[in-house]
Formats: sequence, C-alpha cells, structure tokens
Amino acid sequence: MLLFNRYQDGQTLYYGGGRVDGAAVIKKKLAGVFTTLAYGGIFPGYGTYNVTNNPNLIPENQWIGLRTMVMTNSDGSVDVQLLVDQGGGWNVVLDAVDTGASGGAPITADGYAGIRTDFMDVDFESYSITKR
Repeated sequence: MLLFNRYQDGQTLYYGGGRVDGAAVIKKKLAGVFTTLAYGGIFPGYGTYNVTNNPNLIPENQWIGLRTMVMTNSDGSVDVQLLVDQGGGWNVVLDAVDTGASGGAPITADGYAGIRTDFMDVDFESYSITKR
C-alpha cells in the first residue's frame, strides 16, 4: 500500500506506505534509482516475516489509514512524513528529510499524486489531496 507524491514521471517521485514485511517505508526514486529515506516496523509481528510461512504482516479485514505529507523547507530540503491510523488516531510513523546527500537532489517541483498496491486486493475510502 503506497502513496505517491511529487510524481514527475515513472522515474522520479517520492512514495511512502506499508509493506507485507510489517514495515513502513519512505523512498525517493530519482532518474529511475531508488533511495530508501526511512524504514521501520509498524505492524504486529514485524521481524517475523517469512516469504513462505508468514508472507503478509499487514492486518487484514480492517481499515488502516495512510497519509503522507510532503513539504519543501526553506533550505531546499524536502520533508516527507508518513502517518498511519490503525484505529487509535493519526501517528507519524516515519519522518525523512531529503537533503540530497544521497540519491541526488531533492524533488522540489510540484507533481502528481497517486496510489499503488502490489499483489493484494484493497479498498480505498476518502482518498483526497490537499495542497497547503
């Protein structure tokens, strides 16, 4: 379950979301090269993922809220936050500041937003985008 931000094209964007291994991730893709900006466990069982015996740690049959916030800072860096609501309210689970130190310059241009899922059926409710 991934939310795309500042999507310039299939080669340049930010994304954040939840993974089947129980982790959350924020990545930048610049000129086709991925850079992980932040990564950490958020779902129950994180650390027990096994492709054969325990292939999905994302809780099933319950709503999980995902939200990303992307802001360009006055110094030209970009702050990307991933927030998750698993029933107890919104919590920032990852916060990455892209300074361009690895993976190339921050993506500061406006772009498109979108949703991506891999190999699972999901329902989306109340998807919206707000520019501040």
